[in-house]
Formats: sequence, C-alpha cells, structure tokens
Amino acid sequence: MESEVFSVFWVLAAFMVGGFCGVLVVALVRLSGRLPKQSTRALKAELRGLDLGGSTVV
Repeated sequence: MESEVFSVFWVLAAFMVGGFCGVLVVALVRLSGRLPKQSTRALKAELRGLDLGGSTVV
C-alpha cells in the first residue's frame, strides 16, 4: 500500500513539474519577443473557456 501511494505521489509531482516548465517556457518565449501578443491573447481566451474544476485562469 505504501509503495502505491509513493508511486501516485511521483506521478502527480511529474505532472506538476511539467506544467510549471510549460508555463516557464511560454513566459521566456514571450519575453524574448518571439511570441506575438495575439497568440497569447488567444491562449488566455482558450484557457478561460476550460473547466478547471472551479478555478479561474486570469
């Protein structure tokens, strides 16, 4: 039982780290000026439309 909980923890941790890395990459690309404002606006609008379990993305 303990090893199952341990495995679930690492799977969740990997998803969280991957998500944070994705946000970091988008932020760095945006800062470098290679990502146009229009695409970031479209991404934000798309994220607002997603149901994220009651949380809101600003």
